[in-house]
Amino acid sequence: MKPITCLCLGLGILALPVQAQVKAGDSVVEEIKNIERRTLVGVVQDENGEPLPGATVRVKGTQNGVITDVNGHFSFIAGVKNPTLVISYVGMETVTMKVTSDIKYIRITMTPQENLMDEVVVTGYQNIKRENATGSYQTLSAEDMDKRYTGDISSNLEGKIPGLVTVRTDSQTATGEDAITIRGVGTFNAKTSPLVVVDGLPIEGGLDSVNPYDVENITVLKDAAAAAIYGARASNGVIVITTKRAKEDRLSIDFNTDLVISEKQDYSNYNWASAADVIALEKYNFNAMLGEDPDLIQQQLDAMNGGRIYTQSKVMRLLLQNYQGTLSDADLNATLDRWSKNNYRKEWQDVHDRTQITQQYNLGIRVRSNKLSSSIVANYSGSNRGVKNESDDSFTFSYNGDLEVTKWWDLSFGVNVINNRSTSHAYTSYNQINSFMAYESMYGDDGSLSRMEADVYPGEEAFNNADYGLKDPTFNMVEEMNYNMQKYRYSNIRAHVQTLFRLPVDGWTASASFQYEDINSRSQTRYNKESWFMRSMYNLYTHTTQVTEWVDDPNFDWGDMTTWPDNWMDDMEHLGMMQQTRDVINHAVPDGDLLQTYNT
Repeated sequence: MKPITCLCLGLGILALPVQAQVKAGDSVVEEIKNIERRTLVGVVQDENGEPLPGATVRVKGTQNGVITDVNGHFSFIAGVKNPTLVISYVGMETVTMKVTSDIKYIRITMTPQENLMDEVVVTGYQNIKRENATGSYQTLSAEDMDKRYTGDISSNLEGKIPGLVTVRTDSQTATGEDAITIRGVGTFNAKTSPLVVVDGLPIEGGLDSVNPYDVENITVLKDAAAAAIYGARASNGVIVITTKRAKEDRLSIDFNTDLVISEKQDYSNYNWASAADVIALEKYNFNAMLGEDPDLIQQQLDAMNGGRIYTQSKVMRLLLQNYQGTLSDADLNATLDRWSKNNYRKEWQDVHDRTQITQQYNLGIRVRSNKLSSSIVANYSGSNRGVKNESDDSFTFSYNGDLEVTKWWDLSFGVNVINNRSTSHAYTSYNQINSFMAYESMYGDDGSLSRMEADVYPGEEAFNNADYGLKDPTFNMVEEMNYNMQKYRYSNIRAHVQTLFRLPVDGWTASASFQYEDINSRSQTRYNKESWFMRSMYNLYTHTTQVTEWVDDPNFDWGDMTTWPDNWMDDMEHLGMMQQTRDVINHAVPDGDLLQTYNT
């Protein structure tokens, strides 16, 4: 589902697209004149004349641009006449330059940004300057994350970190975390997800256990250099997250709310065959069998009339009934014409889907004094999942404190609590919509719920025999929407303590860390006894056993010994009795609800 509306509360600028229209009869000659095939050539350097490799040079207002080479040179076709270039480079002031036709060679000098703090790379156990860092890494700031709303960290990283691949999961639970790979897949059996480190401590809960609103920056360590810090656990890469802290000696309160509205699933893009097309195909196949191998038609007739369990489509049964003369041509054509107007998938969408609404609320309170810095963050996220009777709810609370006990002793401590819950149907909607013919309908001609078929022919004699005690094999998806619900609960409690000692030796420190993390999940699925799933299981595991027993013979004449069997003295126990064989019905599945619970 694609988000179509995003409402954010906070300061910002709303940019609306403006479209220019060319009226009929207007000349486009002036637009053509502005297109130029001139090649722009130049160099980007700093104040000392040193080249700046990797600087971005682009035409303002477009995506047309290039990156300078190792010598700071660039060359590309502007595409417009007298373009305005925008040149940017990390740590330098952005330069804007108008290039006129008389400029043959472009020389751009960039100046350092004022009051620019030294960029550091957070590797987990240490913070080092970017120019001193080894290995392959990528860093994203909170501002980078805020440029695109996604609601979770893994989706926000997608497309921003080269080499990072996010695979969407189709989980029905509240912890359906996306699968992330950084260094590719080196094994098909072992774990491929990266190690996640929060404020210097590895966690087991993954990215979904981190509040996206509480992230100060993210550093992704990609190569083997990460293994030098975390060992074998870093073989798939490391995602290092630094959370926000109080920055000023005053109270700071941040509140964010986001509302995302997503449209319903559009099934028209799947190009499925219509009801009329499916009926035409079945009629074609039936006529082909009739012309090429009539024995196949007879086999189908025997299956339909023989009372055996056999999968046959509704159209096939109508054609067979017409073939054997039990259904007139007029009734056949009238029924098929009525079915050809059905649209099962549209009915399914009306019953199953709804406009998805996702909302998030985040409150952050941070305060800093001379000795203590505290940060309290609470977050709530809720979604209706775009499916009727389904929902997701997530609550996150965290506290982080930094205390300067003495001039040589610092103490950091914190706790993070997550409680997620979800309610969903115990089936996959995509499989359900593809399980039936397009001419099926959930409703009868009078608007009542119709009885739909799955794997068995409802007229076969086993279901008509009351002695077997079988349940109705038909069903209706409108009814099924109220059955078989799955509830999932997930909790994650993480607490940590970190201490740092400044040693008498200049620049030397000693630190120790402790973290406790407890993760619990509970999945509970209730299958209602009236659901098609339970009825089909009840029927499937019903079997008969033949039992032979002795019963009184009503025709036995005790007064006429001449009618007694010759060996009656050898079997006095059964004198006056006869053997009888009967079927005993055994139901292996109890007639009731089924509750499945999994705890981890």
